[in-house]
Amino acid sequence: MIEYTFQILQKLRGEAGLTQEEVAERIGVERATYARYESGARKLSASALMELAHFYEVSPEYIMLMEEPNIDEEWEHELIHSARRLNVEGRTELRKYIGYLLSRAEYKKNTYEKAI
Repeated sequence: MIEYTFQILQKLRGEAGLTQEEVAERIGVERATYARYESGARKLSASALMELAHFYEVSPEYIMLMEEPNIDEEWEHELIHSARRLNVEGRTELRKYIGYLLSRAEYKKNTYEKAI
């Protein structure tokens, strides 16, 4: 489980298949600075947080998640993170598929039964 910001940064970089040097160059910081972000030795500034969120196409809140998410939150974060990595065509297809699943009764939450 991911527990700290530096672990999230490591995970995002690993998923992108990049080196620390490549990420540092793309966000405009020294490699040593970025390495300290990933080791937890240096806290992210607001501007670095925004740069990294933009670069990895995730929300700043995703990067700053400082506690272990429960199972529901974890899959939601993963779904949102994955959807943000899609291009426009992929997002359109994902919306269609979600609409399809929601149209099928067996995939809907039955809130009426829970309310009774």
